[in-house]
Amino acid sequence: MRRLSLAIAIAGAAVVVLRFPRIMELFSSGAAGSIVAAVCAVLVPPAAGLAWHWNRRPGARPSESRTARLLDNRQFVLGTGVVALLTYAAVIAPVLSSFDPNTQTDLLGAATLAPSLQHPFGTDFYSRDLFSRMLYGARWSLGIAFVAVTLVVVVGTSVGVIAGVTGGIVDSVLMRMVDGGLAIPRVLLLLVVAALWGNLGFFPLAVLLGLTGWFGVSRIIRAEVLSLKERTFLAAARALGISQLRLVVRHILPNLVAPVTVTAALGVGNIVLIEASLSYLGIGARPPDPGWGNIIREGHELIFTAPWISIFPGAAIFLTVIGFSLVGDGLRTALNPRAS
Repeated sequence: MRRLSLAIAIAGAAVVVLRFPRIMELFSSGAAGSIVAAVCAVLVPPAAGLAWHWNRRPGARPSESRTARLLDNRQFVLGTGVVALLTYAAVIAPVLSSFDPNTQTDLLGAATLAPSLQHPFGTDFYSRDLFSRMLYGARWSLGIAFVAVTLVVVVGTSVGVIAGVTGGIVDSVLMRMVDGGLAIPRVLLLLVVAALWGNLGFFPLAVLLGLTGWFGVSRIIRAEVLSLKERTFLAAARALGISQLRLVVRHILPNLVAPVTVTAALGVGNIVLIEASLSYLGIGARPPDPGWGNIIREGHELIFTAPWISIFPGAAIFLTVIGFSLVGDGLRTALNPRAS
């Protein structure tokens, strides 16, 4: 983790030095989004440097704890590095990009240009800079994934806790609803809703993905709650007359942090894949706005003459899914109470 902090600090410092004129331009633009991107570009290197220095101090690393197992897990560190760099690039997209993602520079002379120094990822059929479209597409894809997973965790955890704690008829009704939701193919349901709804924007699509993805999470949380109810400390708390609400807030929810965190980390990659699939089918990011899925769609007919148009967004999706999978596996190992 120390090496990761140092690498992020060095990369961030290089961005500030190399793109300093662009950062000053964004500060003077007056646009809120541009100013936020510039501030993040300036603040991340010293923050990562402080984290590196803090981890170097004597006694900074715990001896035998979940934190120690987490920081020693190479999968988690590698996945965190990939996720951090992708997220950092998405946040500071205006700083890194030299072209507007939707601007057609020269339809005759600059269409489907191969990667070069001026266009690191080349250009597409409409002469738009693919590097800029990839960065802004990351904002769309990762932003939707984070919002949707947050909704999945909140709804799934709430339903699972209510079903597990209440039991009886409430548990039966909620679980039959979950079974019904799991029985419907998710992509088919999304396509039907999108067809009925029409043009989906950022938040409607994120809400739709979130409301169709919590069923499995609720089952996992319900199983954890039922297991916790058999523990001795909960029996002792009930014997002391602690109210049901306080029992949930003080004793059950803290013990659900591990499964919820692992589920959320693994869920982000899944949402990115589903969102890219929907964008490829024409649901999601609407042209000319970039999204990783619709960039692949725009380049699939040119896969033999301009393969970079589809390869780069495909590689970004691959790295995102692998990164979050590594983070989830590392969290599962470190937060496992049976781990030695």
